[in-house]
Amino acid sequence: SSSVNTTVTQGTVAAPTINAVTTDDTTVKGTGINGATITITIGSNTYTGTVTDGEYAITIPKQAAGTVVSAKQTLNSQTSSSVNTTVTQGSITAPTVHTVTTDSTTVTGTGVAGATVTLTIGGIDYTGIVDADGNYTISILKQAVGTIITATETLNGITSGPTIATVTQGTVAAPTLNSLTTEDTIARGTGITGATVTITIGSNTYTGTVTDGEYAITIPKQAADTVVSAKQTLNSQTSSSVNTTVTQGSITAPTVHTVTTDSTTVTGTGIAGATVTLTIGGIDYTGTVDADGNYAISILKQAVGTIITATETLNGITSGPTIATVTQGTVAAPTLNSLTTEDTIARGTGVTDAVVTITIGSNTYTGTVTNGEYAITIPKQAVGTVVSAKQTLHSKTSSSVNITVTQGAIAAPTISAVTTDDTSVKGTGVVGATVTITIG
Repeated sequence: SSSVNTTVTQGTVAAPTINAVTTDDTTVKGTGINGATITITIGSNTYTGTVTDGEYAITIPKQAAGTVVSAKQTLNSQTSSSVNTTVTQGSITAPTVHTVTTDSTTVTGTGVAGATVTLTIGGIDYTGIVDADGNYTISILKQAVGTIITATETLNGITSGPTIATVTQGTVAAPTLNSLTTEDTIARGTGITGATVTITIGSNTYTGTVTDGEYAITIPKQAADTVVSAKQTLNSQTSSSVNTTVTQGSITAPTVHTVTTDSTTVTGTGIAGATVTLTIGGIDYTGTVDADGNYAISILKQAVGTIITATETLNGITSGPTIATVTQGTVAAPTLNSLTTEDTIARGTGVTDAVVTITIGSNTYTGTVTNGEYAITIPKQAVGTVVSAKQTLHSKTSSSVNITVTQGAIAAPTISAVTTDDTSVKGTGVVGATVTITIG
């Protein structure tokens, strides 16, 4: 017979296979019929590719876990049924951890939206959820500097590797600084144990370490009103500064140089700039200590034994007193009245209560001045004898005054009887005296 023809048409097309898809995948793979067109459907979106050598690989966007992905193949206008797979969680990147300091009570960072972030600090776990924007915030207790924080995140049963963060030093509070006076040579206060405290005075700095919460740093004595500041540094973080102003401390009493009955000026030493007050019999005399530490204050002459009280005042602080007693100044020489060979009392004037000493050769005779005069018994002296007098008052002795004994009245000589036979006249007289005989 003649031939009849028919053309073979495509019969049923078997469904392709589809490999497992994770959240990390950007390619769907599987097997199919060579030359068939594979259609991947994800929601309302489709992605196509051709089977080659029995396999296909079709690029898709990353999908969230739980997403259903279906695949079917078409060959010669015949389309297979679909096969489905559900996206599973792939690997998870470790979360980021923003800087954590000793001040931090929350830890922030970024991660996979919806993942649970776990912070492990000293064996204690703190957890939080990554929000839709990829951020998380987890409350923690404040931690010491150098504390290690391990952060992981878990999503759909898959946990990331760890991110390691170290707590750094946060804000360092300023130390305290105790008040300082002009007497102080140590700056003291409180701070953070282990911190380095820096004391700044003008352009000079002095440092020390806080031990058991306190510090003590040696500084030079400072003038009143000097500003002293302190700050502390811990783990490369430095606090703000605190300041104190030096106040006047205790003031040492001024010195008083010797004051005598001759003095009309009192001198001494004190603190430069201080006001020295001398109180004498209820009257005050004042003066200022110069830059070299000396003062000179005018006073009236004072009697021996007068008490002088000296204080000095600086920046509102007054010293204790220095007590000085007026001593005897120069004692003037007494007067000594003239003496003759007839005198047995040396007389003159002097300072009341002074002791007058009369010196004749190696002999001395003393007496006391009463009402400005003295009278001291001495032996009669030969003409030409030198007699000196000096007076002593309150252990101070004057210079001497001298006089020379002059001839006093001379008694008449005796004359023995003279007869007509005599050619000489005899008698007695003062030894050495010249006797003159007058006849007619």
